Amino acid sequence: MIAVLLLSLLNLHQGANLRQHTPLPGQRRPQADVSHQDRMLYRAAWKALLRGEKGIATTGFLLLAKRFKDSPLRPWALYYAGILNEVKGDFIAARRNYELAVQAGHPNRETLTTYNRWLLRGIQSGGPTLMRRWRALMTHTPRDQEWVARAETFLHKGKRLAWNSKLRLLLASNALQHQQIERASVHLFAVLQRGDKEEVQRALGALFPLLVNRGDLPALKRLAAAAGEKHPRIVQRVKVAMETIILVQRGSFLIWGLMLLLLLALLFPRRHRRHSWVFLLALLSLPLALLPRVGPLLALFFVHAFLLLWLYGERRPTWVKLLCGIYLLTLPVLGLVLTNQFPYTLLL
Repeated sequence: MIAVLLLSLLNLHQGANLRQHTPLPGQRRPQADVSHQDRMLYRAAWKALLRGEKGIATTGFLLLAKRFKDSPLRPWALYYAGILNEVKGDFIAARRNYELAVQAGHPNRETLTTYNRWLLRGIQSGGPTLMRRWRALMTHTPRDQEWVARAETFLHKGKRLAWNSKLRLLLASNALQHQQIERASVHLFAVLQRGDKEEVQRALGALFPLLVNRGDLPALKRLAAAAGEKHPRIVQRVKVAMETIILVQRGSFLIWGLMLLLLLALLFPRRHRRHSWVFLLALLSLPLALLPRVGPLLALFFVHAFLLLWLYGERRPTWVKLLCGIYLLTLPVLGLVLTNQFPYTLLL
């Protein structure tokens, strides 16, 4: 059980990298000339840990580090003591033990140093109490609506905590799974303002296709402004995407306008006036596009149906069939554009 807790803790935030390089329960242990007393104390601490006696295990690791300052097991003992401090929620002691492990010659000193700086950011910005609440939210399952409400309340009340960007990324992922695009965008834009380099990269990677496929030009401008000079590649991709979106939208609306003119021209034909009701119904269906969400699709469906009824009702001129055929072929594209669901990223 304790081993699972350790793995879960190391999977959080930047500590995930430690799992790839640092021995954990059941993995390779440090091999060196170890005195009998060192080895016995180290094994006793591990046995206590596996029994679930975290306090005794922490004491054992710290006792080894204090008594045997030249032992090759000392960096590992300090490191595991730091992990147990984190499990307990004592982030200040954990940071101190990680720092001592680095000074004692831990082989993953660069990773530990980076992780220690991340812990310091949390301590300085929010303190241990907020950090414990943050960790409880990050590890909580299931992530249902109640969890979302608690997390957003925490972000509002504990907004000074520097770790919040990771929680926002988790909330954005949860929102996208439930098709809550606007909520996800809000969290991702917030990450761009306060996140570190890795978090900003993840937010940019999620926001770009999300906003492009929605054809959201104002949001794409905000994204380019937020990326700024630090991410010139993203800025360039946003410019290309905006040009593509404008081109597709203008083409789609041009076809829509031409079709409207065609309907007007054919509303009262010189011949076959008995079919005027078809065009009148088609025109009357156009205001349906003003309805939210399904309105544009309903309008397109009715226009589509009326045009097919008219097109195949009697023999028509070739140019009329050609225009109607072009319109009917582009109808799905126009529907996706009007409902902000066109996959623009396929054109980039």
